[in-house]
Amino acid sequence: MNGKDWGDFVRIVGNKGGQFIPWLDNMRLMAMVGVLSFHFWIFFYPMAHSLHELVSTPQRIIALPFQLGWEADDLFFAVSGMGLALSLTGKRPDWLRFIVARAKRIYIPYWVTVVAIFAFQGASVAAGTWDRPFGGPFTPEDWVCNVILVLKNGFNPFSTHYWFLYALIELYLVFPLLYMAIKRYRLLAVAAVVVFHSVWIHHPLHTGLFSQASSVIFWLASFAIGMYIGINLGEDRARTEALLRKSLPLGVLLFVTGTVLTFYKPFDPIVHPMLGLGGIIVAFAICSLPWHLPRLTQISFEVYLVHMPFIGWYRHFFGFVEQPKVAIYVFYMVTVTIMGFALHFLSSRLSAPKLLKVPEGSGSQKSPLSREAAAYQNPT
Repeated sequence: MNGKDWGDFVRIVGNKGGQFIPWLDNMRLMAMVGVLSFHFWIFFYPMAHSLHELVSTPQRIIALPFQLGWEADDLFFAVSGMGLALSLTGKRPDWLRFIVARAKRIYIPYWVTVVAIFAFQGASVAAGTWDRPFGGPFTPEDWVCNVILVLKNGFNPFSTHYWFLYALIELYLVFPLLYMAIKRYRLLAVAAVVVFHSVWIHHPLHTGLFSQASSVIFWLASFAIGMYIGINLGEDRARTEALLRKSLPLGVLLFVTGTVLTFYKPFDPIVHPMLGLGGIIVAFAICSLPWHLPRLTQISFEVYLVHMPFIGWYRHFFGFVEQPKVAIYVFYMVTVTIMGFALHFLSSRLSAPKLLKVPEGSGSQKSPLSREAAAYQNPT
């Protein structure tokens, strides 16, 4: 789901040493590509609001991965919960340090991206062009909410697709409580979270000035499910992976059923847990195959941050054309990837730990992070 070294191999650190888990990286990359593809689709076509509309034409059937790319949100939050839980394997948590470290891996790339986009917008205004990626104007209150990622009712966000950053910050804050509960009570705690999620979605309560912040509950069930899998993965990787592999038929059933039920509002309370669990199982079957693209995974957070404001950037080169879609899609993905590389380079330089010099003869001349700690320089 974003940060400095999101694309590093995920490492379990425990009493038995470290293990690489490339398929967890692959899941993050898959989630990012799914969301970017969905945003590309709705830039040209209306979003399907019924099952019939979803498969109404051959074009829509072929483009199902694009139309359903939004479901990668549940996968992203589940993978985030999994990664956070894994990072604590064999450790005694220092919660304040844990939360600050992960928040830093969100805020630094986010602030770098915001500055870069506003610089582009300023240059566009000065040149007299039409492009305004962030729009505006923004009130002082808007600026405060956007800069510190506080989801307050009625504020004007820089870009609507940054909603997930607000949700991540909130989930980081509740993570310690969830972790302790799931670590101790296991499935009982996960079931309690899913029930709370479902009851709230069915009958939400108004929470005042920051009631929009309660929207994080939509993703809470998937996040908790991912945490449960992450805890078990850290304790017995072979057994957990074998269980995920055997559960593929169940995963497909949950994912397909959850997809169908998204078009029927009475089932809203159970859709996200189905997509979260089903998505992890199905994604595991795909992502555990022998492939891994660490360079792309490493920059996937920055690519996500920059992609939506520039989804129409190709028009600077081609004008207001809408064909051929394949060429436009390739151009879109390549250009946001290049921008993601640049932003990742800048943010990684700003957030890189400083090396400590030690006197000669006292051992190593510098003291970087240990391999175990360095492997978890990712926001999840």
